[in-house]
Amino acid sequence: MKNSISLILLCVAISVSVFCQPPQAFKYQALIRNETGNVVSNQSVEIIISIRNETPGGTIIYQETFNTTTNQFGLVNLNIGYNPTLGSFALIDWFADSKFLEVEIDVDGSGVYLSMGTNELLSVPYALYAGRSADGYWDLYNSSIYYISGNVGIGTSTPNARLHVNDRIRIGEDPTYSTVYGELYHEGGGNGFVINSNAGGGSWADIYFQTNGTTKMFIESSGNVGIGTTDLAAGYKLSVDGKVACEEVMVEYSDNWPDYVFSSEYNLLNLIDLEKQIKKYNHLPGIPSAKEIEENGLHLAEMQKLVLQKVEELTLYTIEQGKLINDLQEELKTLKKENQSLRKVLKSQ
Repeated sequence: MKNSISLILLCVAISVSVFCQPPQAFKYQALIRNETGNVVSNQSVEIIISIRNETPGGTIIYQETFNTTTNQFGLVNLNIGYNPTLGSFALIDWFADSKFLEVEIDVDGSGVYLSMGTNELLSVPYALYAGRSADGYWDLYNSSIYYISGNVGIGTSTPNARLHVNDRIRIGEDPTYSTVYGELYHEGGGNGFVINSNAGGGSWADIYFQTNGTTKMFIESSGNVGIGTTDLAAGYKLSVDGKVACEEVMVEYSDNWPDYVFSSEYNLLNLIDLEKQIKKYNHLPGIPSAKEIEENGLHLAEMQKLVLQKVEELTLYTIEQGKLINDLQEELKTLKKENQSLRKVLKSQ
């Protein structure tokens, strides 16, 4: 009996309205006759509909099974796209390649399906794309998408730019990871423009800014920033791989500033001990060595503090030297006077 069944395609139609979202399905109607040409009426049949990509024997990208009954005229009416057993109708890329429809029928419930052939879908399903060419296509989802004079509005009926979104924009959402996405939005109340990268599970992901496929700036989820590098230095908010040019740098420093050098309790090395330290270590006491700077870098605020400390110590040394010079000058004056007196005594004798 199965081999005697013939399938006559009557029509394939899609319900597409220019002013509503095209349904992600299409209607399929067929007339089933037996080998004598008589209509097979009021009989249960099982039908498998497969959509193949590119060629009649190509990959099945969508498949759906129907359990239905022919009517008194031998007709079956199917809505293809709602209950897939394989693939997703909404994800079929009708524009990319040719699509072929294969029909298989089981008329006696044996589970053995007879292929009735494979035919190319020539035009009707592509109305899903044709409907998008009209301006009205943008007037979708309860009038929340609009196309006005070349501008597209989402969430607004008066777009004033090529794309005007009156809400948040989600980017790169993966169906497999529905909570992982990036988003752009502008908050009111002076909070400004916001870029977020959601990693799912209540956590946040890193953000990469790239040109020509190369990361130029990197923002770690913890808030640390890298410019020219994604290998951030531990414990620092900003890491830069390259030179920085600026007109002014303001460094806030909360540690003890070296005014303590001028305290009477400050232990200033004498010059003899200072000379010994320099000869032994080849750098001033308390100042990082060349090797330490090469390995650990230079802490700008800390180095400024150390340099100021040495300048203040140098000031104290200079003051002490000044006092010593004054004392020596006074002693020299006294010696000169005594020398003159002795000369006078010697001349008088």
